[in-house]
Amino acid sequence: MKCSRNCLWGVVLTVLVTSSFAYGWGPITHGRMALNALNSPTITPYLSMYGLNANTIADMAWECDLPEWRPTYHDGWSVIVNRGWLTDPKWATLDESRRLAFLLHNSCDSGVPLGHSPANQVWSNGTVEAMLEARVDTWTTSPSITPYTGTYSQKMDAFYSQEIALANWAKNNLKWYNVWGSTGKTAGWTGVTYGQNLSEAMLLEYFQTRGGGLPEPATLSLLAVGAVALLRRRGK
Repeated sequence: MKCSRNCLWGVVLTVLVTSSFAYGWGPITHGRMALNALNSPTITPYLSMYGLNANTIADMAWECDLPEWRPTYHDGWSVIVNRGWLTDPKWATLDESRRLAFLLHNSCDSGVPLGHSPANQVWSNGTVEAMLEARVDTWTTSPSITPYTGTYSQKMDAFYSQEIALANWAKNNLKWYNVWGSTGKTAGWTGVTYGQNLSEAMLLEYFQTRGGGLPEPATLSLLAVGAVALLRRRGK
């Protein structure tokens, strides 16, 4: 079997990189995915509202994998689906930029099609996951974001259904020898897509619940338009 140059690099990286925990996405991928979610039109108005910088947050996203932070803040899917930033006091100890960066790390990792939650309910394979991380981290582009609709619970259900289906497909099709081929590209691209979509949903919920809840900017605009219309009718 012939192996491409990229495939060989994938094998080398697999041999060199060893760890007791799941790999997830690489540092470059985490920064790129986080920035894409932060630059979503549904999110940017909040960044301006609260004086937050998308690049600053995205640049810290990968740091959740560092030994200093990982044992405490690498909670995976559970912190996203359960809105852990509202219920677990540890998240309040971080400054807001780092808090968002680490929440984005968890939401982005949730799209990995194996090893990470919730895909690890289906399968795990450290070798394949490390190779997939290495491949995706060489990409220079990411998919666009398609926001989920409905309540937060409905969004979480939609993501979970997609992710488990992806994990089952990957378990049946993704092998160490095809990670650097079309199968690996599909697995990585789809996983990044789902992770980014989940990140947008998480960010929107974060800001809507910030300080006891706040209507999203689109809602505020609609309220303003409605108020003007009401005043005009009263003035007739």
